Amino acid sequence: MASGKQAVFEDADNGQLLVTALSRFALQLYKEQAKEKSNGNAFMSPFSISAVLNMALLGSRGTTWTEMKTTLFLDALKDDTKLHQAFSDLISHLKRCSRPTEVFRYKREPFFQLHMANRIYGEKSCKILDEFQTSCKKYYDAGLLPVSFVNEPKKAVEEINSWVLEQTNQKIKDIISPDIIDATTRLVLVNAIYFKSAWQAPFEKDDTKDDDFFVSPTETLRIKMMFHKNKSASYYESSDLLCQVLKLPYLRGALSMFILLPYKASSLEALEKRLTAAHLGSIDSGFKQHFDVKLWLPKFKIEETLEMSEVLKKMGMKSLFMEGSADLSGIDGTRELYASKVVHKAFVDVNEAGTEAAAATAMTISSRCAILDLEEVDFRADRPFLFFIREERTKSVLFLGRVVRPEHF
Repeated sequence: MASGKQAVFEDADNGQLLVTALSRFALQLYKEQAKEKSNGNAFMSPFSISAVLNMALLGSRGTTWTEMKTTLFLDALKDDTKLHQAFSDLISHLKRCSRPTEVFRYKREPFFQLHMANRIYGEKSCKILDEFQTSCKKYYDAGLLPVSFVNEPKKAVEEINSWVLEQTNQKIKDIISPDIIDATTRLVLVNAIYFKSAWQAPFEKDDTKDDDFFVSPTETLRIKMMFHKNKSASYYESSDLLCQVLKLPYLRGALSMFILLPYKASSLEALEKRLTAAHLGSIDSGFKQHFDVKLWLPKFKIEETLEMSEVLKKMGMKSLFMEGSADLSGIDGTRELYASKVVHKAFVDVNEAGTEAAAATAMTISSRCAILDLEEVDFRADRPFLFFIREERTKSVLFLGRVVRPEHF
């Protein structure tokens, strides 16, 4: 660790175990979701989903706790207190990333913002255990707000949606629909994350031109293709993944986008099969030298709405969603609670100036009734590719997706 830097994790070993688990969960979740959208774009914030599930983990017991820890790849963190403390440390570090640095403190700074927040909405007529409330506040900075799902469901939905809209700079709308709230709803656990930053090396708008994007051998789209020459870029070719790898830093260098572009002789599907969680953390180990890269990158926007319950069941969280089998007794002291829905919405806009991305996750809890020797290379993203946005110090993946049909509406 560099001298003078504040340590990210209270316990460095547990912190590394947590980041590894988050990467494994992120990739597994992405691959499961990609199966459902094999011919289309995909985008999510696995970090947002993990935050909500880890809050629920605080209240889980028995088989539900075991299944959740295994699905979240958290078995290596034996001590739950240290697990949640590590997550708390990570959240605190990510929040610090958006604070003004000495370099920019006294002059106008191009845009950079990273914001996240957690909150719990609870049915006011139900007793939530003090221990659960205290732990959620301590580790996830998630306060409990009483609402009436029983008597004023419409008002409760409006309050939740309004908070998420505010936390995501008006990008994530209606995270909760009225039809998933009823008189049996007892809790809604919510996470919101928002990121907006300029590129370290922005594109010039005048260099953006109409160009072809080859969705498949039989389908071609006309899209807006950005261009710039990136001097001394982090780039290499991966013989393992059969793709070109390029790193695009954001302002300050605290976060970066990584683009994995399959070789023309390969495919996005082949890349996704080969990609492992270890790659997400060590993808930059291939940057042995720098290149002047001519970069062509589509402008694109993606908006996603995902219901994650079935995917999470397939991954191993079965009892959590089963009325009568779920054990969330750490929340209210009873065996009456179970998760009914996990809803995730995500948004990303990639353009000449930079990137804006946002996501929110809500869980409703109810009760039962190879290196190139070249000085200059071309990186033409004119075919489907995978990308992710990573915080550089901890190597935590905040957003992950694929572009199959670039659109910029």
